[in-house]
Amino acid sequence: MKRLLSAITCLALLCSACSSGPHTGEPQGDPTAGKDLNYSKFSDVKATFDNEHMEIILPLNKYMMSTPEGLITLSANIYNNNDCSVARGVPSGSTGDGVEIKPHFQYGIWNKDYVSKYGYSIDHDVTKIRIVTLLPQKEYSEAQMEVYSECQNTVRQLGDFPARMPEANTIVAQADLEADSAWMRDEDVKKWHGEWEQCLKDKGISIPKDYYWAPEVPGDKEKEIEVALADLDCKDSTGYFMKTMNRRAQYQAAAIEKYKPQLDEYRKNLDAQIEEAKKVLADHGEPLPSW
Repeated sequence: MKRLLSAITCLALLCSACSSGPHTGEPQGDPTAGKDLNYSKFSDVKATFDNEHMEIILPLNKYMMSTPEGLITLSANIYNNNDCSVARGVPSGSTGDGVEIKPHFQYGIWNKDYVSKYGYSIDHDVTKIRIVTLLPQKEYSEAQMEVYSECQNTVRQLGDFPARMPEANTIVAQADLEADSAWMRDEDVKKWHGEWEQCLKDKGISIPKDYYWAPEVPGDKEKEIEVALADLDCKDSTGYFMKTMNRRAQYQAAAIEKYKPQLDEYRKNLDAQIEEAKKVLADHGEPLPSW
C-alpha cells in the first residue's frame, strides 16, 4: 500500500518535492563510481530541453518511465487494486481530480518564460492531466480498510516509480549513479560552475555556502524574479548550464555503453509492463493520459 500511495503522491506533484526542485549543497556522488567512464567518445551527445513540458531529456531517460508512462502504469495499478478490493466486498474507492505536472528544476532554473513569471518557485503547474485516482473512502470500516490494504500489498504493481527517475536498486540506478558521480567530479563542470558563480558575484549576487545550484531566494517576489533572471543571464553568457547538462548527457552515454545489454533487457521488461497497463485501462474503458 505504501508503494502505491507514495507513487500517487509523487506523481501528483510530478516529483516537485521528489526531484524537481534545486538541490542545495555541493553535489558529492560516489567518490569511486564511474571512474572508468570516458565521456570524450560521446562529444556529439547533447541534453534536450523540452520547454513545453519543462523537462531535461538525457540518454538514460529512455530506460526510465516517462511522465505519460508513469501515469499509465499508475492508473492501471489503481484499477487493479480497486478491482481486488471490490471482488472482496469493499465498495469502489472515491475518484480524485488528476495530477499536476511541475517543472523540472532539479539542477537549477533554465526556462525563461516560466522564471519571468514565477522566479524559483516550482509550485506552479506546467499542465494538469486527468487520471483515475480511486482512493479509500472515508466511510470504510476497519475491516474494509484491512481488505483494501491487503490488496495494495498483494496485487502485482506495474512499472517503476517515480517516473523520470531511476527505480532504486536497478541497473538503471547503477548506471545513473556512475554517470552522475563521474560528472560531479569533472574538472570542466567545476570550472563552468565557477564561471557562472563569478558572473553572479559581478552582479552583486552571491551563492551561500550551503547552496550550489541557485542563489539564496529573496523573500520579496519581485526581487526573487530579478535574481532569477540574472541567474539565467549568467547561465546564457557563460554557457554554464548548457555545457554542464551536455557533459552529464555524455557521461550517461558512456554508462549506457558499459551496461547496454542489461539496460536493454530492463527496458524490454518495462515495456511489457506498460503494454499490460494499457490493456488494463482499455478493459476499464479508460483513455490513455494525454501529454
